Amino acid sequence: MVINKTMLALGFSALVFSSGALADGLTWQYMDARYQRPSGDGVHGTAGQVSVYASENWVLQGGVAYARLKENDPDLKISQTRFDVALGRVLNLGDRASALLSAGYTHLRYDTDVGDFSVDGRDHVANAQLVVRAALTQRFEAEGSIGVLFDDEDASDPLWNAGLRYRITPAVSVLLGANGIASDAFDSDDILYEAGFRFDLQQH
Repeated sequence: MVINKTMLALGFSALVFSSGALADGLTWQYMDARYQRPSGDGVHGTAGQVSVYASENWVLQGGVAYARLKENDPDLKISQTRFDVALGRVLNLGDRASALLSAGYTHLRYDTDVGDFSVDGRDHVANAQLVVRAALTQRFEAEGSIGVLFDDEDASDPLWNAGLRYRITPAVSVLLGANGIASDAFDSDDILYEAGFRFDLQQH
């Protein structure tokens, strides 16, 4: 059975834009979960974050991310676990857009196992990040971020994220995007594609 692609696209558009009014307001209070993987190699990752208002214009965030490299050799295992906490200031960019400028602390853990030989590493660094979100329609939201990890000696390569979010209900949304947040543990040239789910804890 052949389906006309134009009719299918028009039908989807009608479903998206005629599904009833949803709030355009962007809240920075939510729970977020993501699954990440590249297009061609064995890196897989997961990430989660909780974001809550500390006051009217300040946001407290905590998150954890895990990335694992799985090679053809079953004796080789490489993984990174990252814990973040940050305090950020909300910047109003208009009725349908806002940004969050934050800084905080990151704990990194690296684990490498080669057969019976194991090497563990720990790192304590500072983080800084700028996140921008814009409500394109009542259903669609674009978001992007750029950040850096740095210690007393140097700074990391820029850690970035970009994606398009679709709001299923006023509180529930899904994300398709790409990032380099976790891949710096393995290859800074890797791009991790991701799918995510977010539940807003507060609507404005």
